[in-house]
Amino acid sequence: CLLYPIKSIVSVEIDAEIIKACRGRFTRENYGILKDERNTVIIDDGRFFLAGTDRRFDLVTAEPLQPYTRGTVSLYSREFYESCKRTLNPGGIVAQWLPVYNSGVDDNWSMVRTFAEAFDYVLLFLNGNDGRQLLHVTYGSVLMAKVEGHYVFRDRLLMALRSNEEAYYEVLEGHLGRHIAPFAQES
Repeated sequence: CLLYPIKSIVSVEIDAEIIKACRGRFTRENYGILKDERNTVIIDDGRFFLAGTDRRFDLVTAEPLQPYTRGTVSLYSREFYESCKRTLNPGGIVAQWLPVYNSGVDDNWSMVRTFAEAFDYVLLFLNGNDGRQLLHVTYGSVLMAKVEGHYVFRDRLLMALRSNEEAYYEVLEGHLGRHIAPFAQES
């Protein structure tokens, strides 16, 4: 995100030691965000920050630990997603990494369903290199935005999905197949 003309960034981290450990490290990977003057680091629980702020954002991202980690499950809740939604500017986006490994199929679908119920428009991306990684994104009105009567992003996204449909389904089938295989009965 630092490659685009962004006015300000708010980074909320619950553990000050994480920020301390990252200073001077990973600068290539995170484009030097901790040294970027546009970035404000706030040490707080993301849930409490969102619930208590009057600020509005174009983008809210979350990369919480796995939901089975103590204290994390609330970051996959309808209440958390409603807090995210409340802080969005019109057309804003929420993106959340969804760690599907080490969770059961029912738990994974529950997380996806909860996210999808909180937002009007949702996309779910599967990492083609590692089917254990999912990202779900709400895009508000971004894909529906038009300039001079033409969609700005929607048609390009749909074209990309259509042109890679076979590869997407292959990856999705392989991922789901690994989860279903233990239940398959041999004939």
